[in-house]
Amino acid sequence: MAKTPVTMKIDGYKDREVMMVSYDFEQETDAEGQMSGIPRGGKIQVRVKALNDGTPDLLAWMTERNLPKNGSIEFLETKTGKAMKTIKFENGYCVDFEEKWEDKVGHF
Repeated sequence: MAKTPVTMKIDGYKDREVMMVSYDFEQETDAEGQMSGIPRGGKIQVRVKALNDGTPDLLAWMTERNLPKNGSIEFLETKTGKAMKTIKFENGYCVDFEEKWEDKVGHF
């Protein structure tokens, strides 16, 4: 089975190869279960491949108290390389950050 290339793009930062992505969004409903609002917010959890060039951009985004960023997660078509699905966000914040390095395994 072919691997689907997925890329994370954040304004002002280098593109990152995505190794895992999970996301969920909700929409408010009324007492009868009918939609009563528009989808607002949600969380996108992403694991990206390390660049191994010392770039601290994601850590800087996390540690900056009020730094909204625009970006996207793009799922690319394997044969053509064109985007087949894109999740866009505006004024997003990095609210959780974890970086790991393990001897003989690498940086992730």
